Amino acid sequence: PCLELVLNTRQIDGKRLQNRPMTSTYRYGRTMNFVTGDGLIALCYGPDFEAVDKDQHYGLVDTDKACEYGFDVTDLVKKGRNRLELRTRADKRGKWHFHFADLAVEFRAPKAAEDAPKPAPTGPLPFIHPKPPSPHAYSLEEKEPLTLAVTVSNETFAVTSRFSAPDGTWVRGSSPFFRHERRVEKADEAVVVFDSFTNLTDEPVPIMQRHECQLGKRLVKRWLAGLSPHTPDVSMAQPATPISFAITRRAGVGLMPMNDEFQVHIVNYSLGDTIGMADNSFVLKPGGTYTAEWQVVPVPTPDFWDFVNAARRLRGANFTLPYQFAFLSARKHNDSFLKQFVDHKTPHVVCASIGYPRYKGMYAHGTAFQYVDHGAYTAHNTRIDELFPDVHTSIYFHCFLEVIDGGDRTYPGARVLRPDGTQANYGKPYDKIFFPTLRNRFGKDIAKNLDAIWGACGADGTYWDELEYSAYQYHYGEPWDGCSGDIDRGKHTLKRLKSSVTLLSQPWRVAQVKRCLEQGPFVANGQPH
Repeated sequence: PCLELVLNTRQIDGKRLQNRPMTSTYRYGRTMNFVTGDGLIALCYGPDFEAVDKDQHYGLVDTDKACEYGFDVTDLVKKGRNRLELRTRADKRGKWHFHFADLAVEFRAPKAAEDAPKPAPTGPLPFIHPKPPSPHAYSLEEKEPLTLAVTVSNETFAVTSRFSAPDGTWVRGSSPFFRHERRVEKADEAVVVFDSFTNLTDEPVPIMQRHECQLGKRLVKRWLAGLSPHTPDVSMAQPATPISFAITRRAGVGLMPMNDEFQVHIVNYSLGDTIGMADNSFVLKPGGTYTAEWQVVPVPTPDFWDFVNAARRLRGANFTLPYQFAFLSARKHNDSFLKQFVDHKTPHVVCASIGYPRYKGMYAHGTAFQYVDHGAYTAHNTRIDELFPDVHTSIYFHCFLEVIDGGDRTYPGARVLRPDGTQANYGKPYDKIFFPTLRNRFGKDIAKNLDAIWGACGADGTYWDELEYSAYQYHYGEPWDGCSGDIDRGKHTLKRLKSSVTLLSQPWRVAQVKRCLEQGPFVANGQPH
């Protein structure tokens, strides 16, 4: 979103868009606001004005010319001279460069006005809730090799599995490198599968997993990681929503990982008329044993939301959110502003960020937060408590970034390393990325930020930003998480070990989240992985 148009001092906003909707959908399923209500226009990345339209993933499904915008400006045009300004959004980072060239203005007759919008409905609002579950509304037949035939609503879905071996082959069971055993259970709304692997060698063994369901001409629609792609060949790696789901005219079938390692490594994909899910990063330690737990979720209706509700029940994720949340700077505000803010937002929790005060001109990320003056936070939280006894206070917390000078020397064993051995950062060299654990010094030191938030700052609760990782999901160095690596997709061999930042830090983060929940209101940015 980088361009603004102003005609005769009047902003051209999204309501004037004529040749396309304000919000469009990419072929891979994600939506994007291409023009906002206040007139900020988003431009596509592309080498020319046609390439985007031809791309099977980046192209848009609701307009055939992604780089053309037509606006109705009839009421803005005046006789004589007219002035059109093209303004680019300022980029303080210096990463964007804009050029206007070969400009021309073309006038066309606007489209006929659309019918007036229908009036708002009246009367009581309907109460919408998930349909009750349908326990054991399916039948199961186990077939060899490694095929599960699940039948629901007279529709049979065959889910097949295969695993890679380091000699370049795919196997439907054990190999000379590992022993495989499978256990299958029937739950009320899912078939639960436990695939156990035992390393038969004294070397780390890479094992890729594929679990697939081919639907053929029965396929009506598919969803990957919650998005419905319009292109048949696409993959998504979103541990926060690790699902593959497809429907026929009568029913649906979903695939979902359940254990932590599989979820962190997840790739949900579609290939033609086949949906599947994969782990392309698993490495079995020498002599080790590992069990991948996953589920087949048969749905008796062709309804994505019935699947979502079943998946949420299986995950134990159906719970209400107890708080309305709003950011409120700790800068000094007068009482009139605070009362107006709370009256308009009606929050249960207000959160001060770490933008003020700053640490040597930078956001006080990491242990730097412990060295800034907390007086502004204390005064702010005290005033909120006095004016609004029912409103809780919280302060921003982040566990992966550190800006103090020499942080890489202070916490050498906690640095997140890239494949080339350099330390990862958040785009600026001073925003270095680390991982906290229960054993390393960084984990012990960064946890003191929470003590300061609840103690010296007097906050009731916590807002935790980037709960699962920051910028880089994998660390290429010690310690090893015991299960992750880069695998050559063609040869099936191990290229190098790596570690999931999410898995390395998970015991420490669980311990801190428990502290946060015991302290008071807790809000996090970033769904659990």
